[in-house]
Amino acid sequence: MIVPPPLALLQATRPSWFTISLRASSRIEGVATIIPDGAAKGISLDLAISVGTGGVGVGESGTKVLPKFCPDRHINSDGTFCLGYPAPQVSTTDEAVVWWGLLKDYIELQRVASRTGRWPPKRWLSHGDAGGSFHIKALETAKRLGIEEDYYRNLQGEAVWFTDPWLRLDRTKTRLVNGRSPCPMGCRDRRGYPILRRNCLHKDDVVTLVRSEALRRKGEAAFWAKMRSEGVKCCGTMKTCPLKIDGKDQNV
Repeated sequence: MIVPPPLALLQATRPSWFTISLRASSRIEGVATIIPDGAAKGISLDLAISVGTGGVGVGESGTKVLPKFCPDRHINSDGTFCLGYPAPQVSTTDEAVVWWGLLKDYIELQRVASRTGRWPPKRWLSHGDAGGSFHIKALETAKRLGIEEDYYRNLQGEAVWFTDPWLRLDRTKTRLVNGRSPCPMGCRDRRGYPILRRNCLHKDDVVTLVRSEALRRKGEAAFWAKMRSEGVKCCGTMKTCPLKIDGKDQNV
């Protein structure tokens, strides 16, 4: 069976909110106009969709509405949009439909970022491959532990128990030190007494969360350090950005 190329699949599944102005063998150009439910005004972007070695890429063409590069808004250095981790593939009709859905969602989030200066924490993902993968693992573990909201508060900079510097792992990174101390989640037995760390039924997930979040933070810090070493400047559109100097933007 002959599989249609990605651009052909995307053209065949084009949603009503995207108007095509140019069709070529390796490129589609058009206008995306998104008006969220209940909104008086939406957002309109001139977009170019192309296929490269990394799969389908999409970014602004012509008049720019968004920053040309902003990690916190998930706009890559080449101007393409980061629609997810790992990058979504388009090799079937269903994947093409999903891709359009991800693009629509992404544009709506850009509208929120433009209006508020923040990327919603529940839709935010750490930067770089290491940061992204550990972020996903930490979040999945937090969900299993029933502390998903705590994890989102952590992403907004609030202090949470699983990032306490005194909460350390042993050399094997498979157990919490001080096993006779109370479980850091505050688990208690039927009599109401604190459960020891080494006896907690959730100890493996606790270790996974502590380890994954520490690695996520390390990966995130390495990403921003690399950006600074390369001289990348803050675009000035977000309220919090590690590239700001003394709280001031460095407009590109």
